[in-house]
Amino acid sequence: LRAIIDRQGGAVSVVKDGHVVLANRAFAEMFGYGSTLELLGKEATVTVSSRGRKEFIGQIAPGPPAKAPPFAFEYSGKRQDGSSIAVALQGESILYGGAPAALCFHTNVTPLRKGEEEVRRQNRESAILEQLSHDLHGSLDPHEVMTAGLHSAVKWLGGESGGVYSLDAAGGLLALVVAEGLSQNLASTLASQPTQEGVTGLAVKTAEPLLLE
Repeated sequence: LRAIIDRQGGAVSVVKDGHVVLANRAFAEMFGYGSTLELLGKEATVTVSSRGRKEFIGQIAPGPPAKAPPFAFEYSGKRQDGSSIAVALQGESILYGGAPAALCFHTNVTPLRKGEEEVRRQNRESAILEQLSHDLHGSLDPHEVMTAGLHSAVKWLGGESGGVYSLDAAGGLLALVVAEGLSQNLASTLASQPTQEGVTGLAVKTAEPLLLE
């Protein structure tokens, strides 16, 4: 079995009693280890993010090879440097050393998942722009236009609330003219902002977007 696993191009491991008893170089490399020796004897969850370890062990629990069905699922993998990857696992129960064990094939699907997320992001942005275009063409009222623009901006940024300010004639204050998702008390507190100091002052001075976390 060791020779077969070593010849596999993909990442393969064998788990027995919750520990890695066999692994090939591709498995070690996937998780950032220099050698399979660094993994042998370790708990099988050493390459699994802490939040998903209990579920992982439950999914790969081996049974009698003749009766236990194959298993397949995805999990959040943890590399040696602490970074995370998305991993698809396919496996089956086998006998190893006369006792049930899990033969696992691991595939790094991180690029695939990132690609899917990018498609979802683009579709979401396209839907927001289409709705904004529809709203802007449907009204000439400045307040309605600002309300529609704010709603789309909040969705675009993934936020829950926001506001639109207008500059007074003297150029010294910003007045809140449209708000979304703000309580009455908060909107009242933020009703006016100075243009000569603080974050609002910096935004007015630079005329550039500011992203604060």
